[in-house]
Amino acid sequence: MSHFSGGYFALIWDWLFLKGILLSCMSFLPRVLPSPRKPVLEVRFVKMPHDQKWQDVHALKKSGSQPVKDDDDIVVFCRSTLTVSCQLGANSPETDAIQHSNLSLKPKETVYFTLDLTDESDETLVTLNLVQTTTQKIKFNTRFQGIDDRFTEQDTPTPSTFET
Repeated sequence: MSHFSGGYFALIWDWLFLKGILLSCMSFLPRVLPSPRKPVLEVRFVKMPHDQKWQDVHALKKSGSQPVKDDDDIVVFCRSTLTVSCQLGANSPETDAIQHSNLSLKPKETVYFTLDLTDESDETLVTLNLVQTTTQKIKFNTRFQGIDDRFTEQDTPTPSTFET
């Protein structure tokens, strides 16, 4: 009987004291850098059940992507807006927002940022800022297992390609 009471205690504790949604935040990049050097960064926010670990809630076996870090970041999403900004090196940050009402209805939310590495090295510092009433900062370097050379400049559509 005591084995099952721990879950009830945790549920009541969260209801009384945790005024938000417990999220696991994990970011993913493609395994291979696309040749236009503009990979898409996926920042996933997934509700964290008490009895599961981050490895269980994130789809880590997705073939084309890899986690940017070895673990997740825990976020308590209060009843407001979670602003996510992504800054590549010294460039100006891009910003997106997640509404609390959206995540209360869905198990996860993903925001996407295109990283322009045209004038950057393959390992460039990325800073994510998660802003509510306080700011949580996440930093990592971009890393890739290679470069996709299937896309070349000759494959790029030109205005004359669209003329008939």
